[in-house]
Amino acid sequence: MDVKIPFNKKSKTATKISFDAVWQNQFYEAVVVANANQAFPKLEIESETLNNKLLPGSTQTWSFTIKDSGKVPAEVLASMYDVSLDQFNKQEWDMLNQENYRNYNSIPHRYFNNEGSSFSGFNLHRYDRERITMPEDIFYTYGFKIDELANISRVYALKKQAVTKGLKTVTGVVLDIQGMPIPGASVRREGTNEGVQTDFDGAYTIYALAGDKLMFTFIGMATQTGIVEKAGAELNITLEDDIANLDAVVVEGYRATGGAKSNADIAVFSATTFDGLPNKDFVQSLQGQIPGLNISTGSGSSGSANTTVILRGAGSINGNTDPLYVVDGVPLNEAEFRNLNADDIMTITVLKDAGSTSLYGARGANGVIVIKTKQGIKELEALQQVQARKNLDETAFFFPQLKTDKDGKISFSFTTPEALTEWKMRLMAHNKNAVSGYLENTFVTQKDLMVVPNMPRFLREKDTIVVTAKITNMTAEAKKGNALLQLFDALSMQSADLEMLNTNAMMPFELAAKGNTTVSWKIAVPINMQAVQYKILAKAGDFTDGEENILPVLTNSMLVTESLPLWVKPGATKEYSFKNFKENTSATLRHHGMTLEYTSNPAWLALQSLPYLMEYEHQCAEQVFSRYYANSLAASVLNSNPKIAEVFAAWRKDGKPVSKLEQNEELKSIIAAESPWLLDAQSEEEKKNRIALLFDLDKMKNSAQADFNQLSEKQMASGGFPWFDGGKENEYITRHIMAGLGHLTKLLAGKNNEQESKISELTKDGIAYLDTKFLEEDKLQVSVAKKNKKEFRIHNPYSALHYLYARSFYHTQLKPDVSLQSVINKYLKHSKDNWLEYSLYEKGMAALSLHRFGDSITPKKILAHLRETSSNNEEWGMCWIANTAGWDWYRAPIETQVLLMEAFAEIDADTKSVDAMKVWLIKNKQGKNWPTTKSTTEAVYALLMTGTDWTSVRENTVITLGDAAALTRKLSENEKEAGTGYIKLSWKADEVKNEMAQLKIENKSVVPGYGGFYWQYFEELDKIKSSRESVMTISKDIYTRKDLPSGPHLQKLVPGAGLKIGDLITIRLVITIKEDLDYVHLKDLRAAAFEPVDVLSGYEWKDGLGYYRSTRDAATHFFFDRINKGTYVLEYNVRVNNVGEFSNGITTIQSMYAPEFSAHSKGVRVKTE
Repeated sequence: MDVKIPFNKKSKTATKISFDAVWQNQFYEAVVVANANQAFPKLEIESETLNNKLLPGSTQTWSFTIKDSGKVPAEVLASMYDVSLDQFNKQEWDMLNQENYRNYNSIPHRYFNNEGSSFSGFNLHRYDRERITMPEDIFYTYGFKIDELANISRVYALKKQAVTKGLKTVTGVVLDIQGMPIPGASVRREGTNEGVQTDFDGAYTIYALAGDKLMFTFIGMATQTGIVEKAGAELNITLEDDIANLDAVVVEGYRATGGAKSNADIAVFSATTFDGLPNKDFVQSLQGQIPGLNISTGSGSSGSANTTVILRGAGSINGNTDPLYVVDGVPLNEAEFRNLNADDIMTITVLKDAGSTSLYGARGANGVIVIKTKQGIKELEALQQVQARKNLDETAFFFPQLKTDKDGKISFSFTTPEALTEWKMRLMAHNKNAVSGYLENTFVTQKDLMVVPNMPRFLREKDTIVVTAKITNMTAEAKKGNALLQLFDALSMQSADLEMLNTNAMMPFELAAKGNTTVSWKIAVPINMQAVQYKILAKAGDFTDGEENILPVLTNSMLVTESLPLWVKPGATKEYSFKNFKENTSATLRHHGMTLEYTSNPAWLALQSLPYLMEYEHQCAEQVFSRYYANSLAASVLNSNPKIAEVFAAWRKDGKPVSKLEQNEELKSIIAAESPWLLDAQSEEEKKNRIALLFDLDKMKNSAQADFNQLSEKQMASGGFPWFDGGKENEYITRHIMAGLGHLTKLLAGKNNEQESKISELTKDGIAYLDTKFLEEDKLQVSVAKKNKKEFRIHNPYSALHYLYARSFYHTQLKPDVSLQSVINKYLKHSKDNWLEYSLYEKGMAALSLHRFGDSITPKKILAHLRETSSNNEEWGMCWIANTAGWDWYRAPIETQVLLMEAFAEIDADTKSVDAMKVWLIKNKQGKNWPTTKSTTEAVYALLMTGTDWTSVRENTVITLGDAAALTRKLSENEKEAGTGYIKLSWKADEVKNEMAQLKIENKSVVPGYGGFYWQYFEELDKIKSSRESVMTISKDIYTRKDLPSGPHLQKLVPGAGLKIGDLITIRLVITIKEDLDYVHLKDLRAAAFEPVDVLSGYEWKDGLGYYRSTRDAATHFFFDRINKGTYVLEYNVRVNNVGEFSNGITTIQSMYAPEFSAHSKGVRVKTE
């Protein structure tokens, strides 16, 4: 049956047609929808002529015209970034969508009933309602967060894959000519803007039609075109080098010495050494000038063909004694060496023994003579004038709000970053009519002569590394030139070439037209150098290029800190001694430095600890809160202590410019994580300037606001906080943050109303969450008591007391309702009746909670009991023998001492006891901070809020330590601080003397003096063995992984076995836990040769164990909210990226907030080839 229904093709709405039929006593229905052709307006973005090749470091001005907007102004979002970032997180910008909802008139339900003898027809009662077709309004935020949800549109945009009708999946792999996968290669459908990038394994997936041309491009390689033969086919492509692959970086073990001057294997001589020598034979002229060099002739006449050159101390088992000769980077044979004219020589460097074999391998077994000629020096000086590229930013520009002029044009300028790479430019335009447009293009930064170094992420002490650079000629003419490697100590900016055995810094090269080559240098990494700045420069005629950057040098040692607490009563004299220092006999121990900190104003000790909190590396809720807490406290202290503020202002005024290390945020983060002692190596003036910059009021205000926003984002809809993003609400972390904000509110009371208002918004939801969980727990406790027919009793008083303690800060402004208060009263009564059974921490919480909720008697009984059970002596002050560490959060000695100080100060105003308790607290300070971020925030609060405030130590203290003149000089440099009651003296490693193990302090004032004496030194990691006697143990194994059709196949790496470039490696960590533990941090150090496969951090669940995994440059971190006792296996994959012999470091696991409970694996070395 054919039915013709008229349809208006010009209609902008769809028509829905419903067919109902009855046939053979059966009811049938069908629906047909005729869609209208809707043409939606869009903006066209046209650019002026743009060159897709950009010169690094050049200033660009780009203009665009927005068309089809009529007279309505448009706004444009513009950005350009390194396209390789798409491998980690690709974000699409969607057009503003004006598609209509298909809202049709409803058709009522129809039914057909033939049961029994009755017959019913169709129900023709219709309730049609005319509906207006409404456009669908979608508001895209393009990654900007404007609400408390987790970037819903951004997540949606990442997952959205729009597939055009008729397109089929095409997959494949992009390889280089050596068969290695190329990650980040661009794959595009020709004639469209549709494209993808290959992943880490060179694989891609794109939608295309049969016959489509796919364009395969990668910077430095020739573009290839592939034709899709049939939909759903596999298309593999091999890209040929336009710019050849870089040789692998090679690292080999090498035990370098601390400095070139002490290295007997290296000798350097200048041309003046040979001035006036009569012998014209160059070889003979060396005789007697170089120690260990012996020249002998078979015939007795100089210049004979039988002349033999022997370097004493070098030899060969095969009888060959000839050294290796290298002139201006080019190896010479014996005849060429003998014919050298001594007048052409500028410098001679002689390498023997380890100094030669470490750099030149077997070729240098008989020693190496490295010569630089005067011509070579001229070329070297020309190379040193080459400007190196240093701005390697990954974002070229980001302009979020460009507005068109009356002609619909926009224009902006930017400086092109200097990285040689491919860039993706994106423009998104829209107007007030919700009409939008999009433009995307790619650009390449390149030069006629290009240098691309292949450097590791970091260096490690005592390694030898082959640094390789690729040099490319983009011109149509052959080139000949020289390349230069320069190395500098990044702290002092002094040349490190000799110290790192970079004796052959200049290397010649030749380039064919449109060709390329590689040059390499073998260098040694010394100890006692925290960071290296490198420059690799190239010059061929008038064409030049170069690149510079800084690499951190990770130590192969562990930093050990020993401390002596200082407490000198008024009118007393005390002597202190480092016994281990005086009796040290270790051959491998290296001093890092010594620090003496002394004050009559404990607020200074608190302030000196705040940078530790401000700069802590991890992003869990507790540590974000700690940063906010630190910035807020610091601002409060400076505002209320003008004298201290004046000191910081003077430090800023007198300070040196910020160093290159400080400017490099990425390097700073690696250093802070892996070598936090690096910044201690700065001069005292640099340290003061750095601290003063942190304590700039404007900076602290901005930082506090940013930290507060981040903390607010971490608060979940329930009001609770997770430990790490992606985890569940954590009651303890939430209680800790609420109590900390309570402390902060007390300190800021009446000083910062705006900040107090923001805190109240956060605490309102947080306390509501805790109230809910508290009532749920009470209901459970009552149910259990009723079921067991027993009297109600709190089974976990530490959690209930911690809730009462945190809740007590808000009992007036967030007053509990009647039902909640009745439950609180029940728990308070239980605490009143049972406090003698509590631990020290629980007694402190009970006393403060009872006091704040109105009990004036019981808290004083608790304090009287605590006084009776305390220990008092001059060395430790007032403390408790029972205050020992455990693996539970409520068995934390620092937090316990601080809580008891708070109770004595708030309940009894007992400043005498509080002052005595500070001694123990300061004794447990480890250098700049206490053991953890949590204990540091608590200790800082105690020092700022409680006890007596004292000032001035300038004229009332006599200190005796080491050389008297040197001490006087250091004291004179601290006059400003002394006037505020604080002295801090620091000695670098080379200033530490044996007599400094003994310290004497005479306190002539009427107030006590506090402080700490710290000695820091290194011991080698190679001597570290796996720890076994602990509540936890950990082991690490390395497996090669092959993905077979039957599944992944793992083969354990045995000692001595080698790995190959490109191998997929599985790191397996086996953890054994003997007791249930909370808040555990595992850190697995990684070899420089390994590149992690999964680089994005996030929360994971595996085999019933939840954890947050964070991938950093030198290590992979795992954070566990809780681990129950048992054995667990963690695995993650890395890929071999470099050749050589590497230290893979150790794996450590420890309680985050009780670090004395820890374990570590043994050191592991890997060899790659």
